[in-house]
Amino acid sequence: MRKIVVPIDFSGNSMNALNQALKIAKILGAKIYVAHAYFARKRADTLKNVNKLLREEAEVELDLVLKKLDIPKGVSVKTKALKGEPVYAIEKYCRKIEADLIIVGTQGEMNDPEVFLGPVSGGLVKETGIPMLIIPNKYVFKKFETILFALKSMIVKHDEQLVPLKLFTKKFAAKLSILQVKAPDNKPEELKISDRIKKLKTPVNHIEGENLYHGLTAYLVDHPEIDLVCVMRRRRKFLELLFTRSLTKRDTFQSSVPMLILQGHS
Repeated sequence: MRKIVVPIDFSGNSMNALNQALKIAKILGAKIYVAHAYFARKRADTLKNVNKLLREEAEVELDLVLKKLDIPKGVSVKTKALKGEPVYAIEKYCRKIEADLIIVGTQGEMNDPEVFLGPVSGGLVKETGIPMLIIPNKYVFKKFETILFALKSMIVKHDEQLVPLKLFTKKFAAKLSILQVKAPDNKPEELKISDRIKKLKTPVNHIEGENLYHGLTAYLVDHPEIDLVCVMRRRRKFLELLFTRSLTKRDTFQSSVPMLILQGHS
């Protein structure tokens, strides 16, 4: 893992995510690319001048951020101002530099307690296939000693999907545990432990739940020792619960520990 992109909007939440990302990059041996997207909603005849002004302001702010950072020894940090709608601009930039990981705060300046992810972090989860590490608001980094890999389906089609999980487990010398959430709509083939899961050489725990979200939430309540949760993107229902409002608190996902979201498949 060589390149980590950290999107920021200069809010306290995004700056906290950046500060924690620096500590994580130190352990992973990765470079940090700090990205800020500016986006003008003006008439076409004034758009050019507005974009120029916004770019200059963004570059000044990024320079100030860089000067204030407490950068660990050996960690390289670059900054980039991106023109365009944030999710699209950041996703395009990640593809351009071939980013290995995106680290982002759960919320930016639009801090909404009724959802786990804000519009940018939630949009990136939906639109990019790059692995993401979600940093909760006010989280202070501690070494990941226990990692929980939660799945509803035990099918993993490609070895590369598990590479980030294996890397985090190795670099942090963490204890890995696997949780299978057995739901009413599980297909028989999803319950069978795949060879790629077996190769992790970790016992599989089981819990029953309405879906991955409810099973994982219940498990975390009884296991406060978990330092990092890992899931796969393929479960649309679970991911939607991260960034959409719910009519009931029962369906409002919250977590005080970071979440690693792996590349999934349909």
